[in-house]
Amino acid sequence: MSGRYAVALFVIAWPIGAAAEARTSVQAGPLLSIQPTGYGNASPYLDNGVGGVQPGLSVGLEHRTSGSMLLALELGSTRSMHATQSGRLVFRESGAPCGPFSGSGCGPIESHHRDTRLTALVGRRFAWDEGGIEPKLGGSLVIGTPKQGSFPIEEAAGRFALTAGIDVTFQLSDRVELVPSLRYSRAFRGERDFYVGIGSNIFRLGVGLRLGLSGH
Repeated sequence: MSGRYAVALFVIAWPIGAAAEARTSVQAGPLLSIQPTGYGNASPYLDNGVGGVQPGLSVGLEHRTSGSMLLALELGSTRSMHATQSGRLVFRESGAPCGPFSGSGCGPIESHHRDTRLTALVGRRFAWDEGGIEPKLGGSLVIGTPKQGSFPIEEAAGRFALTAGIDVTFQLSDRVELVPSLRYSRAFRGERDFYVGIGSNIFRLGVGLRLGLSGH
């Protein structure tokens, strides 16, 4: 019976003994943003939405507790997305050439938008010998104002998004990890998003180097 008690005690105590040391890290690396347009051809109102695939950069700060819980803060941005637009939803104030009647529409003009996101995430690390998997969930502050030409379309981009993602970590040294990542955000766009046709779905693929500032 004493052997069985010893095995049972080991099973109970193992998660405690296996707890990771708390660690604070910084991370940086390139990303690729994939953003479908809000709609395609909506002529005669707007012929093209703003969307596309653009490169960018992400930086972050992360703290991992001794219980493998994660708290992360990330800032990511990309190059601007562009679209040449014509239609009734193109503002006359944008400077685009317009038809002689109110329903004629304006254009063409180049519209552009960039979604910069400041994201707070919580998650958990599931470790293996050479790395780990880290699912995360949180919210993002959306920073950016779409423009038709130089004319800003206020209340179009929205200010908040729900964000989920996953990191896969590969240990390069005691303090350095290679971290491929995926993020998906559902942005809550503003009341005037249809004027530029920006979509609510944001996918970002990234790879970064994570440097541990404390712990092992």
